Amino acid sequence: MSEPLKCLGPTRDATGYTASGDRIETLRTTRRGAARFDDHTITVLEVAKILGISASKLYQLVAGRRIAHYRVGGKIRFMGEDVTAYLATCRVGAVAPIASAPRV
Repeated sequence: MSEPLKCLGPTRDATGYTASGDRIETLRTTRRGAARFDDHTITVLEVAKILGISASKLYQLVAGRRIAHYRVGGKIRFMGEDVTAYLATCRVGAVAPIASAPRV
């Protein structure tokens, strides 16, 4: 018979926060050794706030598959690295200043 998993950190409530209010961001393993994510996904409203856009605009990006996302139980979730990757695709580089032509 397998041994029960030991708690890997402070006890937290259903919202993912400890008694002190700190959010636990850890990757834990199941009994079979497969990785599972705890508190690593970001909601639509959180991503919209991070990007500074409306939730409806974010839904348009999701529908057009412009930003990587996950559908879990009918809900849309994002990983932090996916949001960072999307921001990298939106980056507009600076152009070197044009040297002025000499006047005649």
